[in-house]
Amino acid sequence: GMCTNTVGGFTCGCLTGFEQAADGQCIQQRYVTTGDEYILLYHTQPLRFGWKVNDVTFYTSVTVNANGQEECTGEVDMSTLGVAMQYDSGVYPGSAGTAYSIDNILDGDDTTA
Repeated sequence: GMCTNTVGGFTCGCLTGFEQAADGQCIQQRYVTTGDEYILLYHTQPLRFGWKVNDVTFYTSVTVNANGQEECTGEVDMSTLGVAMQYDSGVYPGSAGTAYSIDNILDGDDTTA
């Protein structure tokens, strides 16, 4: 935002392209990308037995349903994007000699690992 000093106080407002939210913060009205984007996915708990991610799904928006609950909508078709993943290892150990491939993480299938 932008604030201007006045005699005995100040006035604040949002810059062009932003709107003021109920809490006073300026929120961008429309998302604008400036080039490559990066998403970091990490754990928040100790990983004593490893970490298995079956699938990752991205959405374009959030709507409120009839029950007042927020829902993610507009699932992104990952096959249309140029997605490059960086990871420590391409294969993760599984049980009984199985392995989980990084290639399945964006396939949209929750049953693959």
